[in-house]
Amino acid sequence: MGRKTEAIFNKKDAVERGFKISSYRVKFLKFVAAEHCDAMPLLPIFPITLDTIMVFAVWCSENGLNGGMDCISNYIGEVVQWAIQYSGQSDPRSDSDKATTDWRKFEGNFREIVQTKRKLKLRIQPAMYQAIMSMIDENDWRDMRDGAMYSICFYTSARIGHTAAACATRPKHLLRFKDLVFDPSFDNPERIFIFLRSTKTRKEKEDKPTWQCIGKAGKDLDRRLCPVYMLHRWVASQYAGDPEAPLFVAFKEKRRHLPCGRTEFADLLRARIVRALPLLECDIQSFDISLYSAIGFRKGSLSALAHTKGITTTRLAAHGDHRNVDTTLHYLSDTTEERAMNSSAIASHFRA
Repeated sequence: MGRKTEAIFNKKDAVERGFKISSYRVKFLKFVAAEHCDAMPLLPIFPITLDTIMVFAVWCSENGLNGGMDCISNYIGEVVQWAIQYSGQSDPRSDSDKATTDWRKFEGNFREIVQTKRKLKLRIQPAMYQAIMSMIDENDWRDMRDGAMYSICFYTSARIGHTAAACATRPKHLLRFKDLVFDPSFDNPERIFIFLRSTKTRKEKEDKPTWQCIGKAGKDLDRRLCPVYMLHRWVASQYAGDPEAPLFVAFKEKRRHLPCGRTEFADLLRARIVRALPLLECDIQSFDISLYSAIGFRKGSLSALAHTKGITTTRLAAHGDHRNVDTTLHYLSDTTEERAMNSSAIASHFRA
């Protein structure tokens, strides 16, 4: 088997997966350091036993991995592959009939007994978006960068991977200056076309790009609510002649050559939401900021569009770059007013 064939077969592209592999292994090493003792010896690390894997699964559920077995199985799978590569051992989950039976029993019971604690992220409502943008300082570099990012996220429902990279050395879907086209001209744009060469549902190698477009909006409102204004001003102030440069870079000077990262994006977004709470008349003490993240823009965008008269689910699916309408429906939810109106609709069937 040739090297390229083997790489495709095993899907072992270090550039694509290296950062994930590292985090999986580091988690296991932390587990060994924390739990190794005479009663449960974990050193040497290899070979790994089925008992160790089971204890590791429980430990993960108690130490930050809240997604249940679906999440933890990714860590277990990588640790097992690590053990196989390093020591040549077989997979302890299936190296005998008894091991297979025991693992299936444990995995099934784990899914029933261990509660998934993953929090459902909330959408960013138009009022919240408006409050955040009202506090953007147009003379501050970081404020304008974030304002331009938020404009793209909210008005196009683009996934976070287009504005902030999961890994600085792996900016696969990231937007670059060359991906923007200002129409009819850069100096006086009415709309901006945004080229998306790849997305979560469009693999880069398949060469099936898609696009988005934002237009002038909020004519009689704060100009910071206009996506064309925010993005045009950002590009006008930051483009230095390199069309390949990432559209949004990290804040720290020594990292300005790298794209903005997910952690930086999330931390600043939550800080801005907290700052905006007084404008929304929300109680800071009872507000759970952990319920908000980048996907809130996507949910808010699709929900706002869905509650606009004349917008069809097909158009929503196209706006969200979904493969089918069923996927789009997961992002939508009724308002309290709409649910309350259901009572009148039901009552309309009674006779006076």
